[in-house]
Amino acid sequence: MTASPPVLPDRAPVPVREDDRVTGLILRWLIGLESRNTRHAYARDMDPGLIPLLERLENAAPREGRPVKYPRIPRVPPWLAWCAMTGADPVTGITRDHVNLYAQAMQSAGLSPSTRSRKLASISGWYQWLCENGLADKNPAAGVRRPKVDADMSTTPGLTREQAMALQAAADRARGKQRLRTSALIALMLVTGARTSEVIGADIEDLGTDRGHRVLWVTRKGGTRQPLALPPAVTERLDAYLASRSDMESLPALPDETGVAKPRRVLFATKDGARLWEQNLWHQIRNLGKAAGLPSDLFGRIGPHAMRHTAITLVLDAGAPLRDVQDLAGHKDPRTTRRYDRSRYSLDRSASYLLASYLAPPEEETD
Repeated sequence: MTASPPVLPDRAPVPVREDDRVTGLILRWLIGLESRNTRHAYARDMDPGLIPLLERLENAAPREGRPVKYPRIPRVPPWLAWCAMTGADPVTGITRDHVNLYAQAMQSAGLSPSTRSRKLASISGWYQWLCENGLADKNPAAGVRRPKVDADMSTTPGLTREQAMALQAAADRARGKQRLRTSALIALMLVTGARTSEVIGADIEDLGTDRGHRVLWVTRKGGTRQPLALPPAVTERLDAYLASRSDMESLPALPDETGVAKPRRVLFATKDGARLWEQNLWHQIRNLGKAAGLPSDLFGRIGPHAMRHTAITLVLDAGAPLRDVQDLAGHKDPRTTRRYDRSRYSLDRSASYLLASYLAPPEEETD
């Protein structure tokens, strides 16, 4: 029986080099995945240092400098760092014992079932690709059990109506040169429920009109293009932000998906016109949560997805039909949208009352 590697403490990710053979194999696997969101999620699971190299392959806009670090140290290192810490070769030296220990480390660190399941899926996906291409004999993650994810519950923290309004107010009074960008960014996320990738990947050219509505065209999961309606609360802040930018005429033409350079200007840009990182949003939202007076146990946990979670739960609270909320969220399955419905377990709406009334004997008529 293969000896189990020791449980090792968290360490920083190992540097990713462009000429590294493992890096090249992972990039070849990632670039073959259809969904950009999936590519980037899996790249972060393997090693965040892969992101700039992946974006270069995708012909995406360059990003400015190094990303802002998360407010807290990652509780479990990414997969390549874990392999380096065990001393095993990521391609030929990994066994099921290694993957099982990694799964145990994630559970001990308190990672949610959905996060653990996704990380294990990314690891298994890469080794399956290696097997299919004759680069590995077997998939060491194939027999590792993944945690069950409750399809009816979401553990992402959300804000109440009052807390969401306080967060927007904090964004509106934020200081600094990017105050107007912050105000528009939070308004867009809270009102449209857009995904993080849709927000940071948006260009000015994606803004437009459709049947008299101001819209932002985004690419949803599966590659479908869909317009997001932008109410005045969003467009007024967006217009003020864009009017304040002095780089509108000097921004570079970015290559599109065919590699041809066309004028594409980043919507929520850094001072040099580059795209924000997801970590930038985490850092910004948590600072705003503190400024808004949110409870410490809440602003320490909220991030970009919490904005989306809040938008969906609040629009359900406001009485929007489930079908309309499903369209807003871009969910293919209505059961996914139902996870955000906090009132679906309300006893006031229990079907038992309807059934009891239906089964009750008819009242006798009296003269």
